[in-house]
Amino acid sequence: MIVFILNLPWTIIGLLTALASFPQSISLSSRPGAIVMHVQSFWWYSWLPGCKKVRAAAIGHIVLLGPRADEKDLAHELIHVEQLNRLPLIFPILSYWESFKVGYRQNKYEVEAYDRSGSRYEGS
Repeated sequence: MIVFILNLPWTIIGLLTALASFPQSISLSSRPGAIVMHVQSFWWYSWLPGCKKVRAAAIGHIVLLGPRADEKDLAHELIHVEQLNRLPLIFPILSYWESFKVGYRQNKYEVEAYDRSGSRYEGS
């Protein structure tokens, strides 16, 4: 419960982002605890360089799945929720810092999520 409370600011941001992404359906994941939303668009993210092919995202305990997402993408994002639970409050900051230092694909948190989920990378 303490982990959820510490991560609540990120989860609120995730809920607001989900609302802006035009949610189409909502479900729950029990392990790890997350709200999974199928969304219509990642318009707020796709304008960034290298982010045109975004299929899914995790923000706090909210997992967003776009129209092109599959089950492996869901597994990938749930691994990010696990990482958030292991490093409450600071995980998003550490992950962004890691991407800044070594790039998205070499980010150790992304490497773990891709390796464990078997999801595919389609970025440039």
